[in-house]
Amino acid sequence: MNSRPRGLRILQVVRQFLPRRGGMQEYVAQLSSHLIDMGHHVDVLTLNRNIHTGELLDDQSSIVYKGKEILVKRINFRGWSRFFWVDNFGLSPEDYDVVHVHGLDGFLSASLRFTAAPLFLTTHGGFFHTSELKFLKNIWFHTYTCVQLRDVYKVLACSRQDFFKFKGICDHVELLENGVDVDYFRPKVPRKIKLNHWLYVGGFQSNKRVDRLLKAFDYCFQHHSNLRLTVIGAEHYSGQWHNLIRGLSCNKALSHFSYLNGNELVDAFHSRGVFVSAADFEGFGLASMEALASGSLLILHPNKSFLDLFSGLAEFADFNRPEKVLQAYNLLLKMSEQDLIERATGGVAKAEIYSWKRVARETENHYLSAI
Repeated sequence: MNSRPRGLRILQVVRQFLPRRGGMQEYVAQLSSHLIDMGHHVDVLTLNRNIHTGELLDDQSSIVYKGKEILVKRINFRGWSRFFWVDNFGLSPEDYDVVHVHGLDGFLSASLRFTAAPLFLTTHGGFFHTSELKFLKNIWFHTYTCVQLRDVYKVLACSRQDFFKFKGICDHVELLENGVDVDYFRPKVPRKIKLNHWLYVGGFQSNKRVDRLLKAFDYCFQHHSNLRLTVIGAEHYSGQWHNLIRGLSCNKALSHFSYLNGNELVDAFHSRGVFVSAADFEGFGLASMEALASGSLLILHPNKSFLDLFSGLAEFADFNRPEKVLQAYNLLLKMSEQDLIERATGGVAKAEIYSWKRVARETENHYLSAI
């Protein structure tokens, strides 16, 4: 093993990257930024079109993320959003010491074809975010994916559920849970928790169940007319937000932003007291962990990832049953101010465990084990 701790040439391969926003994009940007801080050279390879809107992006550009310049190469593809074909990387993969693929999609096959460098895969939930075609997905996973992973040097599972899922078909799996920029989200001054101001940050994909979240909020609003909900998340399809809120009685209590920059997002966390999510599947639950780091309280649907990460730190409620969400909120209202502060403080301490500095260092160690 080469003991040199610095100066690796690393290629991060991800289906979509900035300026498109999302959990996986944030993960790759954070990881790249920290690795650059640690003295490594990092490039990102990604598709040249937004997979949801079809928008064509610049062929090649540099993204500046938190003061770090990351070279981004965007390439053409054929096929669908996940199962696509790439004819050529358009790069010289032999110039990289490590190639790191994020997610199960056409880029894994392409990376196996085009590079001889040690290949890493971070799971990001695989393709099991929804139950759609579950039977066929399981067949594909236990056959084709199983064969592909034989040529991956190491599989990095970013959640416990991913670890056990991938461990069933692959021996070289390591648990390396997602990272959070705790210093960025941590309150700089003591904050007052506004229980009547709710916040959701995330996508509108079917597993996020924004429809269920809005219906539950509408029900709670009928019992607490001072409630407010802010939703921050890009719509992938035109008119989706307006369709979701049609017929609700709480429209005037809702605010929707398709995008906020970093400082605006932090301000949104700090000025709202309760983070809510009705997701029935999460690969990790990054926005919920960011909320925890910001000192917010949580009301979450009891999916496996949330239960693993936030037991004792969140109120869990089945968002299929709005009355259960109301019960969870009423429990928060009954807590003393001291109990609320202790809950929030404990949440920030929990988030410290997932600091990006630790995740980047552990990722570097995995890379060095292959050199």
